[in-house]
Amino acid sequence: MKGAIAYGEQTADFDTSLHFGRPLVDAYKLQNELLLYTVVLHHTMEQYLIEKAIMQKLEGNDIFKYPTPLKEGKITHYVVDWSPFVDANDDLKSALSQLYGSVSGSPRRYVDNTIEFVRWLQKEKGKKGVMK
Repeated sequence: MKGAIAYGEQTADFDTSLHFGRPLVDAYKLQNELLLYTVVLHHTMEQYLIEKAIMQKLEGNDIFKYPTPLKEGKITHYVVDWSPFVDANDDLKSALSQLYGSVSGSPRRYVDNTIEFVRWLQKEKGKKGVMK
């Protein structure tokens, strides 16, 4: 899972599968820079959540500010906590480590970055008493 969420007006014609607009382009470009298995918020989505007073409810619970690895280096963005959607019986770090057997070279960077993110996320959630 790798993606980005942007906010704004766009056009969608589901009958012809035609979709275009600035948010789609912004989300595509940001996810293309992402070197981590997660979902990151584009600044337009961050701004929308702040303006609607939603960000304060989500931050530290469902989304976290994280120095996100991008192609040009680490840049702080909000990332979605997807760990609640993983089967609690699975050891997430172990599952990610198994990916090493299927990739080499630069694709391993995604696995390394994701393992580092999961460790960071567990520490952050532990500080708040959220981890079980």
